[in-house]
Amino acid sequence: MMQGFSSNRKSIVGVILGLLLFGVVAEVWAGPPLGHGRRYNLRHHQGHHG
Repeated sequence: MMQGFSSNRKSIVGVILGLLLFGVVAEVWAGPPLGHGRRYNLRHHQGHHG
């Protein structure tokens, strides 16, 4: 029983680490496009004003 819990805990830690890594990669990967989108939105707003 103790051994099973230990292995289960290890897998949970692996999942958490994987999610953290995925989150960091996703944030870095989605960084530039988000900035572009914001800039485009501002430009669009300016055009609407003009």
